[in-house]
Amino acid sequence: MDIGGVDFANSKKWRDMLQNSHVAFLVDDASPNGAHAIEIRGEAEPHFKGGELINPRFPNFKPEFVRVRPHRIVSWGLESEGFTPHARTVS
Repeated sequence: MDIGGVDFANSKKWRDMLQNSHVAFLVDDASPNGAHAIEIRGEAEPHFKGGELINPRFPNFKPEFVRVRPHRIVSWGLESEGFTPHARTVS
């Protein structure tokens, strides 16, 4: 999974990732129908060029980006209602 953005190399996320390559990416959502989330844990690889190609519709993306190689993926509220987690290890 590639993550980049506008002025990404000046963010705290970028600095933290350079110090510790073990990262997690979380997307969550709450609605009247319940909560939904996915968490991806993995090893981060910093890249110093190519980030502007991630999404050509946003020409302000900077060259720096991080590639996350997943080790573990956990989700809840996506495949069933409630907070029952579904997890898998990625090899």
